[in-house]
Amino acid sequence: MDLVQTIISASHGDKNAQVAVGDMYRDDKGVPQDYQAAMDWYLKAAEQGHADSHYNIGVLYDYGRAQHWGAYDYDHGVSQDYTKAAEWYTKTADQGYELAKKALEDLKKPKPGVAVE
Repeated sequence: MDLVQTIISASHGDKNAQVAVGDMYRDDKGVPQDYQAAMDWYLKAAEQGHADSHYNIGVLYDYGRAQHWGAYDYDHGVSQDYTKAAEWYTKTADQGYELAKKALEDLKKPKPGVAVE
């Protein structure tokens, strides 16, 4: 499926196409990289129960993805939030998604610069 057709299908509610468009924005494939746009498309697919989108949302929160242009950082993108990452990983892990189970285990490990409660 080409870029235009994928975006049209995503706009009409095709959850697989929504994830594909999210991936394009995340990976800078055919559209300018935009982590917030990727998040928006993943959320649309997540509303329809798409497990991959749940995992992808967890990853964006887990690692935090800010936008960078040249020497400037802009407050645009997805802020790192381990609590939200865990919530999304759990939704996916509950569906048997092994990568999400591993990601949840990794979240429990100490991280440099993050206080343990």
